[in-house]
Amino acid sequence: MSSKKLLIWLAGAAICAGLSTGAQAQWQWLDKDGRTVYSDRPPPADVPAQAIQKRGLSPGATGVSAPSGVAGSPADAARDRSNPAGGNAGGLAAMRQKASEAAANRQETERAANRKARAENCQRARQSLAMLDSGVRVTKPNAAGEREFLDDTQRAAERRQASNVLAQDCE
Repeated sequence: MSSKKLLIWLAGAAICAGLSTGAQAQWQWLDKDGRTVYSDRPPPADVPAQAIQKRGLSPGATGVSAPSGVAGSPADAARDRSNPAGGNAGGLAAMRQKASEAAANRQETERAANRKARAENCQRARQSLAMLDSGVRVTKPNAAGEREFLDDTQRAAERRQASNVLAQDCE
């Protein structure tokens, strides 16, 4: 490869590398609902300091100065250096515990909804099977919306389908 092509390739690679690092999320915090938020900007003022999990570039590196008390400010950095154990550990642990409890509650709610849906499916399948076994003439709408009576093969197919639902969803 000629030196000119190599120089062009290196310049392109440097530009791509510079653009990709600037687009990455540099801040990470837990919002009031316990969800993790990623951003290239500092969190809003109402986010407590212990909820911030990852801080962005220091303000001096970008040439912008943050006032004291704002997340990412020099006062914040000094406080973090003076407390190497990360004084936020207790708050973060509590927030993580709260988030895991919320996830467990969501899973339990989903399980309850699934149990309810299965019970309803089971009840409908029992009713359908009872109707099909009773010998009553059963109708179903066709594509034109007209009612048609089921013949013996259609009735047997409906019965198999209801039996399958009973076998799968009912105990």
